[in-house]
Amino acid sequence: MPLSDFTPTFNVPPVSQEIVLTPKFAVCWHVDHQGCRRIINLLENYQDVLVLPPNTISPGWKGRHIGWMAQSDATIVRDDRFSDAPMPVV
Repeated sequence: MPLSDFTPTFNVPPVSQEIVLTPKFAVCWHVDHQGCRRIINLLENYQDVLVLPPNTISPGWKGRHIGWMAQSDATIVRDDRFSDAPMPVV
């Protein structure tokens, strides 16, 4: 039993950051220990800013692999740049 409501619990899943690439946006999501998601970084027309391969990126690449230094530890979970039905941003 916690000592108070403010005592941390250490059995919660880790917080993560996920990158989704769409034809128009590069979106970095923050996913907290409760599974709540919020956008923490959104790049529009990112093709001139990030260094992207001409083909689809496999999930697991990090932001640092594509030159996104502000989100260098975020993991790319989806690349919809060439999809006919990309994932909606929100």
